[in-house]
Amino acid sequence: MRIYKTKVVVFVLMLLSTTMLFVLLIHGCADSPTDVQPNTSYTNLDTIYTNTFTTATDTTTPVPSYDITDLNPETILANSDISTDTSIPASAPVSTSPADLFGITETNETMIVSTTSSDLIVRSGPGANFSLLGYLTKGSVITVTGFTDNGWYRFNFNGQAGYSAGNYLKKYNLNSTSNITPPKTEIPIDPIDLVNLDVPMILQRPELPYGCEIVSVTMMLQHSGAVVDKISLANEMPYHASDPNKGYVGDPFKGKGKVNAMYPASLAGIIDKYSGGKSYIMTGLGMEKLKSQLKAGYPVAVWMRAQGFSLHCVCVTGYDSKYIYINDPWVGQLKLTHKDFLDKWNAQKQRAISYMP
Repeated sequence: MRIYKTKVVVFVLMLLSTTMLFVLLIHGCADSPTDVQPNTSYTNLDTIYTNTFTTATDTTTPVPSYDITDLNPETILANSDISTDTSIPASAPVSTSPADLFGITETNETMIVSTTSSDLIVRSGPGANFSLLGYLTKGSVITVTGFTDNGWYRFNFNGQAGYSAGNYLKKYNLNSTSNITPPKTEIPIDPIDLVNLDVPMILQRPELPYGCEIVSVTMMLQHSGAVVDKISLANEMPYHASDPNKGYVGDPFKGKGKVNAMYPASLAGIIDKYSGGKSYIMTGLGMEKLKSQLKAGYPVAVWMRAQGFSLHCVCVTGYDSKYIYINDPWVGQLKLTHKDFLDKWNAQKQRAISYMP
């Protein structure tokens, strides 16, 4: 009986010891940071959007794709486990002060834009979430006045601080042959030098498959405030047997013969009658005059080679640093690069007409 009681006491003591050890192990596992590593299997709490700024408060190892490199809290660019959803909600944080977000090291270095093909975007702060100021062309030479901790370079752009990604800028050596493109001066884009006139879009089809000229002029006249339509103007415009400078040759409704066209001079009378001003033939005056006319608030009908036609007429409605915007009566609203537009326009001797007050 005494031996039996001794065995029971020993068994109870062993059971208590095992239970306490188990509890300690469980508690240790729950508190041990080395046993819980970041990975994508955990419950999703929220989304960090591309180019959103966040604050790091700790480091993790040894998972390299989630590693945060500094122990001290600092603002970093979120670049791991990025959401593929590009629709950033209104509540997404957008920082407005570069100085509050990144340390800026002052410098004074001459650098050259070394993009492969496109222009370099300039923003108001060191990140893609800051507002667009304009562009620098490939080969532009600038003076960098500072660089930020996240790799963006600061410089003077059109009278204010501009920022561009540093990996597209390299040190410029005037005597070096390693500069891929010839040096250029900085070409700032004037944000005021942008035009987008609200010109009604009118298609020539199905009624006027050969009437691109009068439809383009109809868009221009409607913008001036005239109450006109393409059909009535097509019936009213002058016609001529052989000279497109004096009237329409052919039939804009059905097509007739090898030529179905008219030139700016033959449309001057219609424009004089309905524009409230005076027709302005701009043939051969060039791109700068075209832009000046648009900037003054007047759309321009131009003749070009486009849409598979050797002769086609469109209504030019605006421009920016890269594109010329047009209302094409054959297909709708389009944009062409400056070079592409000029090539197509030159193919028709830069024929154009507008109006003046």
